[in-house]
Amino acid sequence: MGDDVSPEAARDPVCQMPVDPALYAFSAVHQGQTYQFCSLTCQQLFEEDPERYLPRQQGGTPR
Repeated sequence: MGDDVSPEAARDPVCQMPVDPALYAFSAVHQGQTYQFCSLTCQQLFEEDPERYLPRQQGGTPR
């Protein structure tokens, strides 16, 4: 794979739920970082507008 796992990968960036990558199969790569999700819905929301869910220092916009 070669993608860096971001510090936020242990937490769903959409709903903030803790995510164990071994238990959840939902993930997306954005700007070389892999993010994990608790559900397909959260993954799809993130993929539609990643900047909405990322911290400002990662180029996200405040909610």
